[in-house]
Amino acid sequence: MGTPIAYVMARYEFHLKSVVDALIDVPIMIPHIIVGIMIVLAFASRYGLGPFLKAHGINFINTLWGGLQLPWPSCHPHTT
Repeated sequence: MGTPIAYVMARYEFHLKSVVDALIDVPIMIPHIIVGIMIVLAFASRYGLGPFLKAHGINFINTLWGGLQLPWPSCHPHTT
């Protein structure tokens, strides 16, 4: 998927091109440990989406589903 996006970014000018470019660069600039901490805080029972999910009976912390989701940011090939 990276090659077609790179082709479009290099060859064409379009509205919001700078936003797309920034979204592509974000995973490279943020260290994986920070992303992991942000994910834990996003799904914690007191912060982020946690209270909403807890009210609907969904829990990520200390569950198999949470264990499968948390390593996700560090297994993409965009790492340097």
